[in-house]
Amino acid sequence: MKQFIKKCLTALGIYISKNQKYDALLEKILEKKLDDSSNCVDVGSHKGEILDLFIKYAPNGKHIGFEPIPHLAKSLKKNYSNSVIIKDCGLSNECGQKEFTHVKNAEAFSGFKERDYQNRQVDLETITVEISTLDHTLSEEEISQVALIKIDVEGAELEVLEGALNTVKTHKPLVIFEHGKGAADFYSTSPSEVFDFFSKRCNMSISTLEEYLDNNDSLSKQDFENHFESGNEYYFIGH
Repeated sequence: MKQFIKKCLTALGIYISKNQKYDALLEKILEKKLDDSSNCVDVGSHKGEILDLFIKYAPNGKHIGFEPIPHLAKSLKKNYSNSVIIKDCGLSNECGQKEFTHVKNAEAFSGFKERDYQNRQVDLETITVEISTLDHTLSEEEISQVALIKIDVEGAELEVLEGALNTVKTHKPLVIFEHGKGAADFYSTSPSEVFDFFSKRCNMSISTLEEYLDNNDSLSKQDFENHFESGNEYYFIGH
């Protein structure tokens, strides 16, 4: 019943939470920008919600999902064995192994570093996971063109982007990414660095999801920094 009510409210443009609003905006972007054969990447696949949308809007594309939490990766491999390449590793700016903080009772907050858990009582364990770069994995899987990348990695987004520099700079896919205080700052990552990655290194712009859909002007560096500091927006699109 809760899911039914949520779907009805979403259809009316009424959102219970900011995350629900972002989910709806993300789906609108996929519907508008993907074609049947678009190839997509999901960094931080969790339970596969975004993978389902990739399959829905690009049914003939070659999709790849990354998930370092072992039991989630195992479940994804079982559920998407015929439709998505699932990699049971994290993405970073290098290949090898890395310690990973698994938040057992709030897995969406898991990441390479501990972060602000918003006053939750968390059950943490440190595990060692395999890591790779997106550039390396796409070459390994012989995926030569990518239309869209979604990144939700609890603060490590700049590391992921650095490991995807060749892909982003060359193909300029849409990059939907989370970047917010309470996560990115635990990696000593500033919004200025993220902005410069897109602007200076890839010749791309950044917008909020809503402004992008409305075809409004992209963000200035100051706008992007202000959103980060205030927390009024934390999901963005590089384009």
